[in-house]
Amino acid sequence: MNAADTYQLLGAYAVDALDDTERAEVERYLEAHPDDRAEMHSLRDAAADLSLLTETAPPARLRASVLDEVRRTRPLPPEGSASADVEPTEDVRPEQPRDELAARRRRRAPWLLGAAAAAAVAIGGVGVWSPWDDAPGPTQTAISQITEAPDAQEYTLRMDGGSVTIYRSESQSRAALRSTTLPNAPEGRAYQMWLQHADGSMVSAGLVPRASDGTVTMMLSGDVAQAVGAGMTVEPAGGSRQPTSEPLGIVEFR
Repeated sequence: MNAADTYQLLGAYAVDALDDTERAEVERYLEAHPDDRAEMHSLRDAAADLSLLTETAPPARLRASVLDEVRRTRPLPPEGSASADVEPTEDVRPEQPRDELAARRRRRAPWLLGAAAAAAVAIGGVGVWSPWDDAPGPTQTAISQITEAPDAQEYTLRMDGGSVTIYRSESQSRAALRSTTLPNAPEGRAYQMWLQHADGSMVSAGLVPRASDGTVTMMLSGDVAQAVGAGMTVEPAGGSRQPTSEPLGIVEFR
């Protein structure tokens, strides 16, 4: 499988819709292409939001159809496939230099997001929300569901320059984050949330999205019911598998 084929599996990887061989291939690709990790995390967050809107289990054949579509989709030609023997004549202006890989990623991005959404349907059911709807978005709806749960808990994670509020429901095994005072992360860096387990291990709960209006909301991914706490660190823009800096703050779940 070449790099172009592997890149097109990011959407399915974001929602855990690959077999072990494909998953390993994508993880090797992400190790070699750190810039694409941020895109994968964005797809994972988008798919997580979609999955919150459903309780209907779809037929198993949907997963197979999604992956079949991934494999049938014709990849873009590899870089450098154009003939190197053609010399431009005096009537032909040479192309302006451009970042071909970036252009190819932009062309593929809408398809990848569609693949992630389709895979979310295959795994979690059917749900639709449009960003121009007047109704609350999926994250806001999920936060409302968490705060209205009988076992709802609220925690404040304080740090220099701001704070975030974490809402958690153990019975729903879900948690969400909201803040109106969190400053932007330094250039080239990102805030990353972590769930802490009883053995002390820290598992990524997702990258905190940037918000131009200062309001940040996100669902925390991972096994919230088994977590004993949560924390936030500053990581490279694409995220890290394990924390690489001291936590800005940690809360202990009661």
